[in-house]
Amino acid sequence: MRNRKGFTLFEVALAIGVASLLMITAAMAVTDAFRMQLEARRLNVAVLLARSKMTQLLTVKNLDPGVTKGNFGESGQYAGYSYEVNVRKEQIDLAKVATTGRLGSAPVKDKLPPSIRNTSEQKQKELETQTGGIVNIIKINVTIRYDRGDSTGEYTVETFRSDDSRFTQ
Repeated sequence: MRNRKGFTLFEVALAIGVASLLMITAAMAVTDAFRMQLEARRLNVAVLLARSKMTQLLTVKNLDPGVTKGNFGESGQYAGYSYEVNVRKEQIDLAKVATTGRLGSAPVKDKLPPSIRNTSEQKQKELETQTGGIVNIIKINVTIRYDRGDSTGEYTVETFRSDDSRFTQ
């Protein structure tokens, strides 16, 4: 019998191939993790910019309806981030909201109590008129866009506020 000392060329090649596959897989996982971390950082900045822009808008007494676009600078940490603000005046029928429990995409939980819903239709309509009516609101959408390298990312926030412009002189 021959006493074997070492590995054959085939065994060495096989070991190098397996090690290469493991290293390539690990490198791809690390690359994906870095890419996801960068995307999370970009999205976090977009969220902070949207909150900041929304806070600015909510402090303005009289907002004019329309679309405003801009960017946060050509250089610096916010370069590549842009915004679009859409301000619209709308009307909400509170009586309808009270009976359906819906306000557009936002759920509303202030339905009329069961004792009122079980009354006659005429009595219910009288009560609905007392609890609601047409209300003027301002709908504010802020969209932040940012460069993702191969595409454009986007983060949108929306809110409503009462339109009290009729009370100001």
